[in-house]
Amino acid sequence: MLTKENLLKFKSEFEAEYVLNIVVSVIIAVILVLACLAMYRPINTTQYQEVRKLAKQELYPKTQAMAVELTHQDEIRSSDYYRLIYAKHYESSKVKIYPAATIDGQ
Repeated sequence: MLTKENLLKFKSEFEAEYVLNIVVSVIIAVILVLACLAMYRPINTTQYQEVRKLAKQELYPKTQAMAVELTHQDEIRSSDYYRLIYAKHYESSKVKIYPAATIDGQ
């Protein structure tokens, strides 16, 4: 039975810090689950146009190959799109064009 003594005993066993830690842990877990689910959603048309544009460009060949491979898929997941954008950024940071290396010598 639920008496006043049992209720007070139950309340005294749980500290506020313990309850708050559980609440914070649940919130973090929900955020992580929602983030994982968002990465499996298909991309929108604007993002698909960006993939097509990257598949046609020739400045970054590895990014181009990855984009061409993605365009052959029926559905492109958001995680694949973000991986492609990261690859483009990484490859663009490695490519340097020096003025002394140009063909026309200017």
